[in-house]
Amino acid sequence: MKKLVMIFITFMPFFASSQMLWSDASLSVLYGENYLLGHKYRNVITLEHAGGHNWGDHFFFIDRFDRAIETPAIYTEVMPRLSGNYLFDDAFSVGVIKDVLVAGRIEYAEVTSETNYLLGLGADLQIPGFTYFKVNALMRKNEFYADNELLMMVWALPFELFGQKFVYDGFYDWNSGTEGFASSFNLNSQLKWQVNPASDNPIYIGIEYSYWNNKFGVQSSTEFNTNERNVNALLKFHF
Repeated sequence: MKKLVMIFITFMPFFASSQMLWSDASLSVLYGENYLLGHKYRNVITLEHAGGHNWGDHFFFIDRFDRAIETPAIYTEVMPRLSGNYLFDDAFSVGVIKDVLVAGRIEYAEVTSETNYLLGLGADLQIPGFTYFKVNALMRKNEFYADNELLMMVWALPFELFGQKFVYDGFYDWNSGTEGFASSFNLNSQLKWQVNPASDNPIYIGIEYSYWNNKFGVQSSTEFNTNERNVNALLKFHF
């Protein structure tokens, strides 16, 4: 927990002193019955915050897992990105590419008291219909394993059906293998219906689906399956 506090103390002054262009905060409640590597049934509460600044953007989340182990567990990530357009007067806004960014990330897992640091490049893409589509390629400095690479994509696609508002969003993570850590990928997406379409603070209900091979970098085998296919019921509040 001390590491988690230090992470946020480090970044808070940086975020507070910049010009905020937009921000979004949300609280999600998930329930699923097909988790692997721990208790099969779990509740997950997730607090998220994303913001756009004059210098780039940031995203962080905190997951609180119940029944993952004997006591509730916390996992968090903080990811600031520095805009190339901010540094070089819109030099990277070309065609489908909206911006190129220097991306960093810190990961903290309370269960193992593990902190990993990542650094790389990202790009924001302009794709018709999508609210955002972001890709990032990063090198990870692992605390307990040899270093490896991460390729990630995040997206949000709003649409209407029968006069109702929906959003399909999520992320894709591919992690390269390293000593003691198998190559893995996780496609995690949410399909959500907005209960209050006239509100500026959306409330969503829906499902989250995780398609995860070699979960947590643990090699799957016929004797020990770590390929998770998990559907969660979802309730999400934006504020």
